Amino acid sequence: MQKAFGTNYGLTAKIPKDAIHITKGIPKEYVADNGSGATIHREFCPQCGSFILEYGDAVKTQFRYVCVGSLDDPDALPPKGEFFCNSRAPWMPAVPSKSHKPYKMYIRTGLFLLALYSQILTAASSCEPDVRNLRYEWGELGLESRMDYTRAIQCMKDRPPVLSTKDFPGVRSRYDDFAATHINYTLNIHFSGTFLAWHRHYIWLLEKALRDECGYNGSLPYWNWARWPDLAASPLFDGSETSLSGDGEPDKALDPVQNARDSPPGSGPRITVFPPGTGGGCVKDGPFRGWIVNFGPFKFVDSFRDTIPPDSFDYKPHCLFRSLNNVVIDSVSNQAQVDTLLAAPDIIEFRQMTDAFPDASKLLGLHGGGHLAVGQIMFDAFASPQDPVFWLHHGMLDRLWSMWQHADEGSRRNALNGSNTIFYRTNTPEVTLDTVVEFGVLDKPQPLRDLMSPRDGRYCYLYS
Repeated sequence: MQKAFGTNYGLTAKIPKDAIHITKGIPKEYVADNGSGATIHREFCPQCGSFILEYGDAVKTQFRYVCVGSLDDPDALPPKGEFFCNSRAPWMPAVPSKSHKPYKMYIRTGLFLLALYSQILTAASSCEPDVRNLRYEWGELGLESRMDYTRAIQCMKDRPPVLSTKDFPGVRSRYDDFAATHINYTLNIHFSGTFLAWHRHYIWLLEKALRDECGYNGSLPYWNWARWPDLAASPLFDGSETSLSGDGEPDKALDPVQNARDSPPGSGPRITVFPPGTGGGCVKDGPFRGWIVNFGPFKFVDSFRDTIPPDSFDYKPHCLFRSLNNVVIDSVSNQAQVDTLLAAPDIIEFRQMTDAFPDASKLLGLHGGGHLAVGQIMFDAFASPQDPVFWLHHGMLDRLWSMWQHADEGSRRNALNGSNTIFYRTNTPEVTLDTVVEFGVLDKPQPLRDLMSPRDGRYCYLYS
């Protein structure tokens, strides 16, 4: 410690390993015992000798401790917590902070201060003892981590279902349990006051099932729409074995925009201002080539029914259709739209930006844009979870909702708006924190109050 910092005391920032990117040069590494049997790795600039970061073997796959003195703006990471307070020198005042931990210090003398990003700090205080789950953007994951995820999704497809195939003929796998659940509650969980919270819990249940049933050790990734304006060139859709598969075979008849153009007036969504995507047919490469979906397709007008169609759970196997559409992403789900969403003053405006509702004068919100940009199955309000990219798309939406909530805890954490039926139907009451939502065979019913924070209750996760 003293040799590295020039003092017994050091101010560092604990950063997730995958969030650290060295853009130029290769650091020089020094590895040594820290005096108590633990091996510490320290990295330096090979030219000037400046200390960059350090980490121990115990966390080498998870975190890096970056010296605040090496940051361009040290004030961006003020101390948020003080550890090992019982080792503080008598002449040294306590650090004003929310967290003081009187743990014994593994280094014999000194004070160790830990500076964290405010989101990580808040989560740690609510998810003691550590942040247990950090969700990364797909492009931040290593290649092996990406393949671990797609293998876990395939595992869910290979496992037997919980639902009865006799009662639900289209359910042929554990993955289909999730698709059927979404179909069953579609008319309550879209364009409604339950939309955000229901989907937060839904994708968490999938993440939990991947771990509990398929041995997945990672977290649920997300897809940052604005980061990848060229979908086919992105690591999500480049068609490689480390992607989520790429575009579909050219077939305009199966493109959602072309379908809307060919539909009778008023029977299709108002998306004909966009050009068709570049595919339409079966996914042609990547890990989900040959992926079979068993439900749908559903019609746009089915969203206006009082009940789901009687054939909703019939067995209708077909391939995974995609038609990537860069124009939609660039027009609807770009960074400017994301920034406007995060600046929304209240939940009404936030929901307006996500779904262009309740004011229907805007064509699509960020939520609908992400669905449309992938193709026909993803744009199916009922059966979209059949496309494996669904989970990453809703991970991004949950990430933005989390950020928006965190920016003003007092007025936003429990903010709700709308009824518990699609299009805020007036014959159903406004939702409250006591409103209970259902998840079928996936989980017991949940009150909305238990689904409002990713750092409370059964949850304990963050987004990078």
